[in-house]
Amino acid sequence: MDDRDIARLSACRLFSGVGPAELKKSLQASGLSVRQFEEGAVIVTVGSICSSLMVVLEGEARAEMTNDEGKTFAVEILRAGEAVATAILFSPRKIMPVTLVAAKRTSLAELFGVARPSLSRELGEMEKRGYIAMGGRDIRILDREGLRSLRSL
Repeated sequence: MDDRDIARLSACRLFSGVGPAELKKSLQASGLSVRQFEEGAVIVTVGSICSSLMVVLEGEARAEMTNDEGKTFAVEILRAGEAVATAILFSPRKIMPVTLVAAKRTSLAELFGVARPSLSRELGEMEKRGYIAMGGRDIRILDREGLRSLRSL
Protein backbone atom coordinates (compact mmCIF):
# COMPACT_ATOMS: atom_id res chain seq x y z
CA MET A 1 0.00 0.00 0.00
CA ASP A 2 1.44 3.34 -1.01
CA ASP A 3 0.35 6.96 -0.66
CA ARG A 4 -1.37 6.82 -4.05
CA ASP A 5 -3.57 3.93 -2.85
CA ILE A 6 -4.40 5.84 0.35
CA ALA A 7 -5.31 8.93 -1.71
CA ARG A 8 -7.63 6.80 -3.87
CA LEU A 9 -9.29 5.29 -0.82
CA SER A 10 -9.74 8.67 0.86
CA ALA A 11 -11.56 9.85 -2.30
CA CYS A 12 -14.10 6.99 -1.95
CA ARG A 13 -17.56 7.83 -0.71
CA LEU A 14 -17.12 5.22 1.99
CA PHE A 15 -14.29 7.26 3.54
CA SER A 16 -15.61 10.76 2.83
CA GLY A 17 -14.49 13.26 5.42
CA VAL A 18 -11.45 11.21 6.44
CA GLY A 19 -8.16 12.74 5.35
CA PRO A 20 -5.39 10.65 3.77
CA ALA A 21 -3.10 10.85 6.83
CA GLU A 22 -5.86 9.80 9.23
CA LEU A 23 -6.99 7.02 6.89
CA LYS A 24 -3.45 5.66 6.51
CA LYS A 25 -3.00 5.57 10.28
CA SER A 26 -6.33 3.77 10.74
CA LEU A 27 -5.67 1.21 8.01
CA GLN A 28 -2.14 0.26 9.01
CA ALA A 29 -3.41 -2.28 11.55
CA SER A 30 -6.33 -3.54 9.46
CA GLY A 31 -4.53 -5.97 7.20
CA LEU A 32 -5.06 -3.88 4.05
CA SER A 33 -3.84 -5.47 0.86
CA VAL A 34 -3.85 -4.16 -2.71
CA ARG A 35 -3.97 -6.57 -5.63
CA GLN A 36 -3.70 -6.02 -9.38
CA PHE A 37 -5.79 -7.90 -11.94
CA GLU A 38 -5.37 -7.95 -15.70
CA GLU A 39 -8.39 -7.53 -17.96
CA GLY A 40 -10.51 -10.69 -17.92
CA ALA A 41 -9.02 -12.06 -14.70
CA VAL A 42 -11.47 -13.55 -12.21
CA ILE A 43 -11.30 -11.63 -8.93
CA VAL A 44 -13.96 -13.50 -6.93
CA THR A 45 -16.11 -16.47 -7.95
CA VAL A 46 -19.79 -17.04 -7.31
CA GLY A 47 -20.26 -19.01 -4.10
CA SER A 48 -17.12 -17.62 -2.44
CA ILE A 49 -17.26 -16.49 1.17
CA CYS A 50 -17.22 -12.69 1.45
CA SER A 51 -15.43 -11.88 4.71
CA SER A 52 -13.63 -8.62 3.93
CA LEU A 53 -14.49 -5.30 2.35
CA MET A 54 -13.14 -4.82 -1.16
CA VAL A 55 -12.89 -1.45 -2.93
CA VAL A 56 -12.01 -0.88 -6.58
CA LEU A 57 -9.07 1.55 -6.58
CA GLU A 58 -8.45 1.75 -10.30
CA GLY A 59 -10.06 0.31 -13.42
CA GLU A 60 -13.40 -1.48 -13.55
CA ALA A 61 -14.78 -4.77 -12.32
CA ARG A 62 -17.80 -6.51 -13.80
CA ALA A 63 -20.22 -8.52 -11.63
CA GLU A 64 -21.48 -11.44 -13.73
CA MET A 65 -24.18 -14.06 -13.36
CA THR A 66 -24.83 -17.13 -15.46
CA ASN A 67 -28.41 -18.13 -16.28
CA ASP A 68 -29.82 -21.66 -16.54
CA GLU A 69 -28.87 -21.85 -20.24
CA GLY A 70 -25.24 -21.06 -19.42
CA LYS A 71 -25.33 -17.51 -20.79
CA THR A 72 -23.21 -15.07 -18.78
CA PHE A 73 -24.35 -11.47 -18.40
CA ALA A 74 -23.13 -8.42 -16.49
CA VAL A 75 -25.36 -7.28 -13.64
CA GLU A 76 -23.20 -4.41 -12.43
CA ILE A 77 -20.05 -2.50 -13.38
CA LEU A 78 -17.98 -1.29 -10.43
CA ARG A 79 -15.69 1.67 -11.01
CA ALA A 80 -12.87 3.21 -9.01
CA GLY A 81 -14.04 4.25 -5.56
CA GLU A 82 -16.89 1.74 -5.37
CA ALA A 83 -17.11 -1.02 -2.78
CA VAL A 84 -17.81 -4.63 -3.73
CA ALA A 85 -20.82 -6.47 -2.28
CA THR A 86 -21.21 -4.48 0.93
CA ALA A 87 -24.70 -5.88 1.48
CA ILE A 88 -23.31 -9.42 1.31
CA LEU A 89 -20.54 -8.58 3.77
CA PHE A 90 -23.14 -7.68 6.41
CA SER A 91 -25.69 -10.37 5.60
CA PRO A 92 -26.18 -13.57 7.60
CA ARG A 93 -25.04 -15.59 4.55
CA LYS A 94 -21.75 -14.18 3.27
CA ILE A 95 -21.92 -16.00 -0.05
CA MET A 96 -21.07 -14.06 -3.23
CA PRO A 97 -24.02 -14.32 -5.66
CA VAL A 98 -21.89 -13.21 -8.62
CA THR A 99 -18.49 -13.71 -10.18
CA LEU A 100 -16.37 -10.57 -10.24
CA VAL A 101 -14.16 -10.13 -13.31
CA ALA A 102 -11.67 -7.36 -14.12
CA ALA A 103 -13.23 -5.43 -17.03
CA LYS A 104 -9.98 -3.49 -17.45
CA ARG A 105 -6.66 -3.65 -15.64
CA THR A 106 -7.92 -3.28 -12.08
CA SER A 107 -6.49 -2.51 -8.65
CA LEU A 108 -8.53 -3.73 -5.72
CA ALA A 109 -8.02 -2.93 -2.03
CA GLU A 110 -9.12 -5.53 0.48
CA LEU A 111 -9.84 -4.08 3.91
CA PHE A 112 -10.94 -5.11 7.37
CA GLY A 113 -10.03 -8.75 7.40
CA VAL A 114 -12.31 -9.31 10.38
CA ALA A 115 -15.15 -11.73 10.83
CA ARG A 116 -18.51 -10.29 9.88
CA PRO A 117 -20.10 -10.99 13.29
CA SER A 118 -17.33 -9.00 15.00
CA LEU A 119 -17.66 -6.11 12.59
CA SER A 120 -21.47 -6.14 12.81
CA ARG A 121 -21.30 -6.18 16.60
CA GLU A 122 -18.93 -3.19 16.65
CA LEU A 123 -21.03 -1.24 14.15
CA GLY A 124 -24.14 -2.00 16.22
CA GLU A 125 -22.41 -0.70 19.34
CA MET A 126 -21.36 2.48 17.51
CA GLU A 127 -24.94 2.98 16.37
CA LYS A 128 -26.26 2.42 19.91
CA ARG A 129 -23.85 5.07 21.20
CA GLY A 130 -25.09 7.50 18.57
CA TYR A 131 -21.81 7.70 16.63
CA ILE A 132 -23.28 6.37 13.38
CA ALA A 133 -26.63 5.63 11.76
CA MET A 134 -27.04 2.57 9.57
CA GLY A 135 -29.66 2.10 6.91
CA GLY A 136 -29.53 -0.37 4.04
CA ARG A 137 -26.14 -0.04 2.36
CA ASP A 138 -25.33 3.30 4.00
CA ILE A 139 -23.51 4.18 7.19
CA ARG A 140 -23.75 7.84 8.15
CA ILE A 141 -21.40 9.42 10.68
CA LEU A 142 -23.33 11.34 13.33
CA ASP A 143 -20.60 12.02 15.89
CA ARG A 144 -17.13 12.25 14.36
CA GLU A 145 -15.47 13.17 17.67
CA GLY A 146 -17.13 10.20 19.37
CA LEU A 147 -15.68 7.90 16.72
CA ARG A 148 -12.25 9.44 17.12
CA SER A 149 -12.43 8.82 20.87
CA LEU A 150 -12.69 5.08 20.17
CA ARG A 151 -9.17 5.06 18.76
CA SER A 152 -7.73 5.83 22.17
CA LEU A 153 -9.47 2.89 23.90
